[in-house]
Amino acid sequence: LGNVNENSLEEIWNSKKYQELRNMHISGKFPKGHKCQAKCDQVKLYEYLKK
Repeated sequence: LGNVNENSLEEIWNSKKYQELRNMHISGKFPKGHKCQAKCDQVKLYEYLKK
């Protein structure tokens, strides 16, 4: 997703790839065959904390 030797953490965090990954985790929609097709524990925690 990024290399801190080539980009700042802010650039990596705000990159399109990282935004897409966060959106996939939030929505639970992953490309077919992706390792996180089921919601990860971090997403479950995020949903719990939103309440």
